[in-house]
Amino acid sequence: MFLILDDHPIARKGLESIIHMYRPDDEVLQAGTVKEAIENMQGRDINMAFIDLNLNGESGLDFLRWLKKERQEVKTIFITSSSREQDFLQAKDMGVDAYILKDAFIDEIMFGLKAVERGSKFYSADLIEI
Repeated sequence: MFLILDDHPIARKGLESIIHMYRPDDEVLQAGTVKEAIENMQGRDINMAFIDLNLNGESGLDFLRWLKKERQEVKTIFITSSSREQDFLQAKDMGVDAYILKDAFIDEIMFGLKAVERGSKFYSADLIEI
């Protein structure tokens, strides 16, 4: 089961479509706020969370902190428009499994998802020089 945390409904729907290309039968839950994401996690077996960094007045890092404290087994993928060094390094230091920029092609998102499922880390190529 997947969770998508993004404050833009169209981004959530697009990412859900990409996930269903790879896993057509898996359930995908959506949340627009950190609170909704935490509520969606309660009592569910979520394997992977796609998290936007910049939420409307919130940060995806807050949800990542909660996940790392409460649900260690959940794989985490940041999918964000932020290519700021500070954001990337902070997410990486907190143990995010992947950091993918929102301007990525679908193939890159799918590759990142598969890499994380296998236990690897994945970072958009534009970030490697940071």
